[in-house]
Amino acid sequence: MKINTLYLPGFSHRLCGRRSNGAAARLIERAVKFDGLVARFVAPSTFAGIGKRDRIFTPWVTFCAFLGQVLQRGASCRDAVCRVQAWHLQAGAATSVDDATGGYCQARARLPITVLRTVFSRLVEVAHQRTREADHWLGHNVKVIDGGGLSMPDTTANRKVYPYAGCQRKGCGFLTGQMVGMCSLATGHLVKFVLSSWKASEAPLARQLIG
Repeated sequence: MKINTLYLPGFSHRLCGRRSNGAAARLIERAVKFDGLVARFVAPSTFAGIGKRDRIFTPWVTFCAFLGQVLQRGASCRDAVCRVQAWHLQAGAATSVDDATGGYCQARARLPITVLRTVFSRLVEVAHQRTREADHWLGHNVKVIDGGGLSMPDTTANRKVYPYAGCQRKGCGFLTGQMVGMCSLATGHLVKFVLSSWKASEAPLARQLIG
């Protein structure tokens, strides 16, 4: 199916149709295979030196499991642990992975934000390098900006920055924030983003992304 757009002719296959959906499905399938997708773009050495104890859920294993969980719609922490169990069996590891999710959840909470930002910057760099001239519109690498809401655990630290929504009673729900991001229309990757309280307007946040 081909739909011509009035202002962006030639972008119809990127805005709708089976082509992009098939590519996304293949990426998700590779992501579910644990580190099959991640290792292509992010070196395991990025997570080296984090933590001093030998654990099953090392920072690298935890990151791969967490990314696979996020990319698979509706996946739970139990699904992430099952993926690690299958990976251990396939690799012939001597140690077994317990069915409990507590170890995985604790390891996920220990992932340093600085390392995650390093991974994000690396992925942005890789996506930029892989952009083809044919993907540009009239020679321009078009960017799009959009915003969305997000929720997070009700902790003291989060509450200082992200208050409750206006209609929400204190202690009855999750804290609310919003994210405004800039994406590349050529590749679909997130170039950069800004986080703020739900009270902030998206227009001023969008201006922080343009420079």
